Amino acid sequence: MNIEPKLGIVIAAYNAEKFFLKTLESIRNITHRNFVCVVVNDGSTDSTAVIAESYTNIDSRFRFVSIENSGPCIARNKGFDYLDADTKYIVFTDADDVIFSDTYERFINILEQDDEYIAVHGIGTFINEFDQVDQTGAFERIGLARKTLNKGRIIELDKDLPTNFESLVLSSTVFPPGLVVHRKSVLDKTDLFDPSSRYAEDWDLLIRVGRVGNLFFVPEPVLHYRRHQSNVGASPQVPLACKRVWTKAFYCNANTSENRDFLQKALTAKNVSELHLYINGMIRPKSAWHMARAVKGISGSLVRLFTGRP
Repeated sequence: MNIEPKLGIVIAAYNAEKFFLKTLESIRNITHRNFVCVVVNDGSTDSTAVIAESYTNIDSRFRFVSIENSGPCIARNKGFDYLDADTKYIVFTDADDVIFSDTYERFINILEQDDEYIAVHGIGTFINEFDQVDQTGAFERIGLARKTLNKGRIIELDKDLPTNFESLVLSSTVFPPGLVVHRKSVLDKTDLFDPSSRYAEDWDLLIRVGRVGNLFFVPEPVLHYRRHQSNVGASPQVPLACKRVWTKAFYCNANTSENRDFLQKALTAKNVSELHLYINGMIRPKSAWHMARAVKGISGSLVRLFTGRP
């Protein structure tokens, strides 16, 4: 009898009581049965811990760890440490998303059949606080809009091609983390989530693993990504965090000569693209504020183009 490879699921949960039961139930119902789900209660002040503990009582595959509030990076890393030694694959699932029942089974089958890929990912669909599909097609379009370079221009990557280092540094479209199943053997060689990359830590990790190999891409929805007032993805700190992650990737010592060459070309292409947008904004400004923003943007893009630095 064939034994399913073990999947490790890590959930960092902070004050997640409102949607947590539906997330845990979606995991309990996945068709890949050989899994361990480690819930890390990140210092919640609501009933998150009670809900998590209740699942350990009804299903031995669920485990519960409680820490002082430290943020999702440290909480996820702590959960990783509690996985079994024979765990072969791993996914970091958010505490408010809903996983399609066959997603992880499909992804693991792909990885079992092809050693070329270090991970598999799909795309998500928005749902609102009432479990209703929200803005039909909007989040799917984001997930499908992976990028690549062609003759110095940023274009969309064909949906039949894998997600690679180049597409990962050009666009942060692979989120939330619950739609990516990783080989644990690859993550074992990383430092996992970097707290200094808070608000863009998922993207930072993907860029780092993208240096190792390609991710198989499934161009269809595999989970429901919940939109609500507490979404980290809606934080005003996200754009600045993304800039920090891109700069970190640009200067990283782990870059090969090929990585460095691509990053330099990507930087030029990004700045040329932004320059065109700012010039159009200056030609047809909606207000004095938009004019000032365009002038500042043009200045910044020109500086980056001439210096070759982010």
